[in-house]
Amino acid sequence: MTEDRIPDSNGLFVYFDKRSSKDYITVFYPDEELIDPFKVSSLMRTCGALFGFSAGALWLSARGGFSARGSWWQRIARFLIGMVGVAILWIGLGAIIPEPENVLGYSLYYTWYAVIGFWLSALAPAIFIRLNLAQTK
Repeated sequence: MTEDRIPDSNGLFVYFDKRSSKDYITVFYPDEELIDPFKVSSLMRTCGALFGFSAGALWLSARGGFSARGSWWQRIARFLIGMVGVAILWIGLGAIIPEPENVLGYSLYYTWYAVIGFWLSALAPAIFIRLNLAQTK
């Protein structure tokens, strides 16, 4: 066996991998998949979300911005509308976008997360303003 599994006091497991030329330790929950920082799809998701969020913030600020103030019921309504929008985009686009295997797949992943970022920072606040759930700055 090339790995030694050692539990720690928090219920986590520490794996010592002996296959690599460097010794490193990986700590994670036993039933969870490890995050691979060198996976291109993770990079596409992060960059897409960052681009969409940034573009949306610039777009919204050019149109007067968004004030998060409001009564408790307005804030709850905005939260629910925003989460429903994210769920629709996440599940809906996730159902039609295939796993990335080539440049087209990675481009679709980037676009998928850019759309979600744009929704969060621009489209949802614009809808809140239109429905009188929020005001411009």
